[in-house]
Amino acid sequence: MNLTPRQLQRRERILATVRQQLSNAGYEGLSMRDVAAASGVSPTTLYNLYDNKDGLVLAALQDLLDQLATSVPEALQGLDGVIARARAYARNIVRNPRYAEAMARMLFNARPTDPIAKMLLHRGIGARRQSILDMQTLGEMRKDIDVDFFAQQWGVSSWSVILLWTHGHISLREFEETYVRAELHALLPGMTAKHARKHGLQQE
Repeated sequence: MNLTPRQLQRRERILATVRQQLSNAGYEGLSMRDVAAASGVSPTTLYNLYDNKDGLVLAALQDLLDQLATSVPEALQGLDGVIARARAYARNIVRNPRYAEAMARMLFNARPTDPIAKMLLHRGIGARRQSILDMQTLGEMRKDIDVDFFAQQWGVSSWSVILLWTHGHISLREFEETYVRAELHALLPGMTAKHARKHGLQQE
């Protein structure tokens, strides 16, 4: 459905408000009525747009993920694109740690069939799988690797950093570099030697 500029502005205002309130109060403290008041719409309008609180939270999360994805120039492909996206995600976490922690805790407590698990884990693994196929086409990853295995291990590595951060084992100051390094090292065993060297990585 095509939205008018006014409707787009309203949508952006609502979703930004959701992220701010999640940062301030967490999922349990988020109220549809409070979001409506803070974003300048009626509760009826908000419920017409989003069926419930979970739908609202997921829409706000998807909106943020879309913003981060489009912040990376299309010209950056392959490993360069992986690094740029990892930095964009990590920097957003550093800028908005309370929101990121609220979303991480929702995911860690979710069941496999919950929408947030499908969005962040299932689709995330699929996106990583496609990135690996693209890197194979560019000659950055070897052709003989198990793509599904690498996509899963890549996801495990990334989410492990977030889990360790939420439990205080990684500081916010060191989060970005740790996250980017973890992403690259998850891919390192499957990289071609030339591209591992290009990115300053040492294969065993």
